[in-house]
Amino acid sequence: MMNEGAFVSWETLSAPIKSERIIQATSTTIWVQADDDSIYEGNILCQEGDDCQRWQVVERVPVDLPVTEWPIKRNSDCEFNEFSFVKTLAGEHVECVQAYFGGYDSSTTVYYALLKDGSIAIWKNSSSNIEALMIPFLSTVVSSIVACIFGIIYWIDKASGSVVRKTKAG
Repeated sequence: MMNEGAFVSWETLSAPIKSERIIQATSTTIWVQADDDSIYEGNILCQEGDDCQRWQVVERVPVDLPVTEWPIKRNSDCEFNEFSFVKTLAGEHVECVQAYFGGYDSSTTVYYALLKDGSIAIWKNSSSNIEALMIPFLSTVVSSIVACIFGIIYWIDKASGSVVRKTKAG
């Protein structure tokens, strides 16, 4: 359930600008065109109270994005059908973009939605590839150990029971 986004909700980014369109996005950054045609870069990792600026004006969108960032997908309904538990986005939206980061140990999917009022909503789900591999492996190991313990107990009980029966019969 965790990997399918069951515990993730849409959040609205605080924005000092009215966005007109989403130009580009990664799993950590979004570039939007404002209603005055300026381009803003927004850092979604910046938390309130941090010593960083969430939105800043930039001249252009970088073209050399990290290799681990996949090309974005766009649509107008925010239905990318990749996660079972994505909640419906409240409010009217103009466009949606999906950004995906795939590393060797984790992956992150972020949906960005441009709302009718010019604000940006995000839905972000991260999962650990190591956990995804280790949980089935550890489950198998633990199940095997438990099965061996019960097998040994059964074998000891069966062996001691047959000795007792032979003694009583003899």
